[in-house]
Amino acid sequence: MQNLLVEAETHVFFNPAFRGLGLPHYAWSTFANLMEVVTKGQFDCSTDMQDGVEYGFCISYTGCASFTNVWKYAFQVYFNGGDNTNYINIPLSTFAFDYIDDSGSQYCQIYAEYLDPYQPQSSNVIMGAMFFQSFVGIFTVDPNGNTPVPNLQLYVQQNTYVLPGVYIGDEQPPLTAVNPFAVQPVTPPIVPSPDNLLPTILIKTSATSFLPWTIDF
Repeated sequence: MQNLLVEAETHVFFNPAFRGLGLPHYAWSTFANLMEVVTKGQFDCSTDMQDGVEYGFCISYTGCASFTNVWKYAFQVYFNGGDNTNYINIPLSTFAFDYIDDSGSQYCQIYAEYLDPYQPQSSNVIMGAMFFQSFVGIFTVDPNGNTPVPNLQLYVQQNTYVLPGVYIGDEQPPLTAVNPFAVQPVTPPIVPSPDNLLPTILIKTSATSFLPWTIDF
């Protein structure tokens, strides 16, 4: 589902001081609606005001382990420039956090966060500290303090805590998968039987594995 969240070219800022994934207000609204649909309303994605700034993320009143089917989704970031087909695959679970309050109640919070359109950089996507749990960024800057050199190298973290599905490259999954419910004709076996028995009918289905959905921006 390409261009689902951000349709136009958008700058991405990498900011370890930011918590999760910052999305412009229009992209966050689309994401919030999708989260509520795929979880059948079990996540509450809404905004609030604090110190004059509007903010928001998605929260469920149960632990993240209760939503194993949700973690098949991912964000994909595509790069501009020529015939570049590389992209970053960022599992949704990258931004998930189990929060336990003072009473022991557990909540699943997804820090794909709403960016107040009246605040600086709010029209851009922001990759925060949770992104760098799975990726390594090497930045080139001018040591004299001038305008930073526009150069960034990204790598997948090489440790046991990297989430499944984290990827940088250009591999493309097939656009369509084999229909697992397609009926394929087979030759029925020859079985001696009395004339009053019904004929034998065999139905064979082809097995396949479903591809995970992705939320691209």
